[in-house]
Amino acid sequence: MMVAEKFLQFPLEPLGMIFYDQNVPKAVKQQQPFSLTHPESKASLSVLRIAQRMLSLPEQSSGGLSLFLKRLFSKIN
Repeated sequence: MMVAEKFLQFPLEPLGMIFYDQNVPKAVKQQQPFSLTHPESKASLSVLRIAQRMLSLPEQSSGGLSLFLKRLFSKIN
């Protein structure tokens, strides 16, 4: 069981990974989003692919991603 699953009581499925990209620390130093400063970088394209996968997931009336996000943000607040 993954740590996130244990504390959120929600099974997680990987949607992808964000590749290491030397442009990310550069953007951080500039205090700018790397997706804006380097939109064609490996990290930016990785985030875009993950977002596209998230948008293509079927919406569920109960549970699913919406329940996960509610539980996640309730733990943060």
